[in-house]
Amino acid sequence: MTYKKSISNGSIAVAEVLSAFGVPGGSIVGKLASNYIAAREKEAIDIFIEETSERGFHGAFVLAEDEVPVFVDMIYRFTKAVDHGTAMENLRLLAQTIAGMQKQEILSGDGFRRWSSILEQLTRDELFLIGAGYQIIKYADGKPEFWKELAAKMKSVKFEHEEIAAIAASVSRTGLLLPASAWGGITYRPSPWLTELGKLADLEATTNGQAEGHNSSQSY
Repeated sequence: MTYKKSISNGSIAVAEVLSAFGVPGGSIVGKLASNYIAAREKEAIDIFIEETSERGFHGAFVLAEDEVPVFVDMIYRFTKAVDHGTAMENLRLLAQTIAGMQKQEILSGDGFRRWSSILEQLTRDELFLIGAGYQIIKYADGKPEFWKELAAKMKSVKFEHEEIAAIAASVSRTGLLLPASAWGGITYRPSPWLTELGKLADLEATTNGQAEGHNSSQSY
């Protein structure tokens, strides 16, 4: 079910419940839903245009003629993510990934589908964790104690040990982190995909605010 269809069905359900309680307002709910969808689509398009222009993370975006078919395929995948309700922060990372792939001359429909399947579903807490993890890799002086440093970063914004382990386990399903056995439990190490993604999208920006449930909000 698409996001638009879900909103539509939700509006119908709300209208029916209101009607059952004798409360008018079904048409108002439908109008509000339509307005919400339109505003959301416009915001997503604005993000895409910004990130593929000189104002974006990668700067000016110039397509070669032979890149156009692949680019169109990527736009289609991006719009599907919008339609399915992907959060705006995730959509910005998707747009940056497209621009980054073009800059690195690695535009590929299959390659983008891999990144989009990862980025579309990440929660705010998961984004914060991968952003913090990428910072450790990027600024490491020598070989970092990745898991120890990552846990410390997460604790600094008031995550509990059990939460950190659960978020890392969830991120590991994407292939960005790899689990490893250790004395007393499981630790995690970065995969090459995390470094690769960090060069395509501004993962560090995901650590600029607090994470979900820790005095923060995410725009949908």
